[in-house]
Amino acid sequence: MSEQAWGELVVSSRAAARALTALRWLVVAGGLLPLLARALLLVPALAPLGEGLYALYGLQCHQEPARSLQLWGRALPVCVRCLGLYVGMSAGAALGWPRLPLRLLRAALVMVLALLLLDVMTEWVGLRPTSALLRGLTGLLAGSVLGLLLALRPKAARPAGPPKLR
Repeated sequence: MSEQAWGELVVSSRAAARALTALRWLVVAGGLLPLLARALLLVPALAPLGEGLYALYGLQCHQEPARSLQLWGRALPVCVRCLGLYVGMSAGAALGWPRLPLRLLRAALVMVLALLLLDVMTEWVGLRPTSALLRGLTGLLAGSVLGLLLALRPKAARPAGPPKLR
């Protein structure tokens, strides 16, 4: 794959382009799963599926109720920061805008991940109190840049054609 001026990926087959598009929409849907997990618990027949999603999210998130949004009387399966990451990835992948050069997106990813790490560390060492708003915003920023990276629109490779004679 090669880098284009506007961050588009050149793929050599339609199957690869479809696979990248499917990955993009999978990320969009995945960003909504924490909300769906909570909704599933409201339907008795689907509650085991919702509990399974809670257990799955528990592998990557501390799930502290004090740091999670409450929905229908129960905490979501992820904290505010993780929810920001998921929703941001979903929004970034869905919108795929702004269309920035790949090099710029990579630099932006490093910057937002540094901000997220700074947020985590300053909270962890006690330099400031916990802030749900800051946790959510840093997650949302990092997630949206990740989503933009995943939303790079594939462009079919052009056939090489015959060599030009001089």
